[in-house]
Amino acid sequence: MKISEQIKEIRLSQKITQKELAKKAGLSRVSIGEIERGNSSPTTSNLNQIAEALGGKLIIYIQEGGENKKHADAQPDIKSESED
Repeated sequence: MKISEQIKEIRLSQKITQKELAKKAGLSRVSIGEIERGNSSPTTSNLNQIAEALGGKLIIYIQEGGENKKHADAQPDIKSESED
């Protein structure tokens, strides 16, 4: 699942609007919309802000030999605290 889809899925599961998420994350509503639609690639800093605003943490993985391995330069994955 793409990061844009994960952000939107978690946001909707928490029943918060893009505007509310933007305020919590310190970003604009337009930025959140662009990120969720996949039209904008968020910075690592913005991803951390979004993850914190969603009550979770940022976990980054790459696919290696059929297994997920944590890697600093990989596609990010946001996990909510309830998924730990």
